[in-house]
Amino acid sequence: MIKSAKLIVLVLFAILAAGCSESQKISQLRLQNAELSKKIKSQQKEYETRIEKLKEKYKSKLEKMSPEYKEEQLKAKDQQIARLKETINQNKKTIDGYAKMLIQTVGKVKELEKQLSEHKGQSQPSEDNTGNENNGPASDEETQQKLEKMKQLRQKAIEQKNSSS
Repeated sequence: MIKSAKLIVLVLFAILAAGCSESQKISQLRLQNAELSKKIKSQQKEYETRIEKLKEKYKSKLEKMSPEYKEEQLKAKDQQIARLKETINQNKKTIDGYAKMLIQTVGKVKELEKQLSEHKGQSQPSEDNTGNENNGPASDEETQQKLEKMKQLRQKAIEQKNSSS
């Protein structure tokens, strides 16, 4: 009986030991589960922060892709085109004004050249050199000065036209 009691005690110790080792395994599994849960939570937080950073980084790009943004961009481009067209039209008007001024100046220069040539034709020395010499050179000088002034005006108009285009 002692042997059987020893055997029963041994079996009980074996069962207890097996139970203890099972409870230790369960405890270890619970610890591992807790550690894995912590890792998962920390990784989840890390991924959430990464997602937030990426959202912030690409937020402007996402806004640019929105239809409202595209519409605003098109409106801005249309306004810019309208301003450029208006500037072009004003420049055309300015160029037309300079062209008219130039045409008028050229006409005046031609008229003065014609007057000068007529005056030179009239101031040819005649047989009685009286009167023509006194009025001729002074009148020639005035005509020449007017001609020079008109040429200068013409040159200014050409320069202004070239600088505006």
